Amino acid sequence: MSRKITKNLFLKLNNKFKYKDKIKLLILPTIITLILINAIPLLLLIYMAFTNWDNSLAFSWKNFMGLDNFKYILTNDRFWQSGVTTLIWIVGSLALELPLGLGIALLLKRASKRNLLFLSLTKNVIVLPLVIAPIVVGVMWRFMMFNANTGVINYFFRLVGLSPIEWLGKEWALFSVILTDVWEHTPLFVLILFAGLQSLPDHLYEAARVDGANGFQLFKNITLPLLKPIIYVVIVVRSIDLMRWIVTIFIMTGGGPGMKTEIWNLYLYQLTFTRFNVSKGSAMALILIFASMLISILFVKMSLKEE
Repeated sequence: MSRKITKNLFLKLNNKFKYKDKIKLLILPTIITLILINAIPLLLLIYMAFTNWDNSLAFSWKNFMGLDNFKYILTNDRFWQSGVTTLIWIVGSLALELPLGLGIALLLKRASKRNLLFLSLTKNVIVLPLVIAPIVVGVMWRFMMFNANTGVINYFFRLVGLSPIEWLGKEWALFSVILTDVWEHTPLFVLILFAGLQSLPDHLYEAARVDGANGFQLFKNITLPLLKPIIYVVIVVRSIDLMRWIVTIFIMTGGGPGMKTEIWNLYLYQLTFTRFNVSKGSAMALILIFASMLISILFVKMSLKEE
């Protein structure tokens, strides 16, 4: 009897809700779970940023400090120095990865029309740096490539009669970690931009060729304008990724020598887990979240303006 009542109740509910409502009900538990997973750490982060956290999760405002933690961060010379390093790190990496990725993607697009086997092999080779663990990348470039005495680059410098360079010294350390990131993440640009190029309509190119357009004119007037939304997306993703990146720099230089390669996220790590100043670290984390949101909003507005 109880089974019959339950069945009838289920049938009534099933008939009452439309198909879209059923889908919403099915994904509702997932949405609630994701909100809780993200909301609880964020609320705890905000709580710690405005208090003098005493390693106790008990909610108490007795140690409320207002904006003192934020004031400490924003008036700290090390924060602004690491901010300049972060800006150079982001702009330098993007300035190399974007043109390299676009150039390789264009070559792959041309190769795709001629030799599919070559294209398949090339894509498999290009993607290799992305699948290598960042820790392995850092160790490999630190000891195999940039080592002053036994590194591969300095070995070839000696072969051609050039003086070896202290790649991880004060003058070249930041450039070296940028170069490592370019090797590791340019394939991401290649894959995304190549997929974008594959989706561009061929009839536009055919019509332009009939009108006598050359390769550069095709790229300038068709390829680049149509690719701009995709370029904006990949720039936003990589900018935020670069802002939070820490593994390769930590393995290669640890932020040194001095503070030459200390980006914001590395300073946040040092502040929170080396100096054990969790409250100030939480305040800085909120500042970095706000900075990431500003970058996203800026590029979204630029993308909408282009459209």
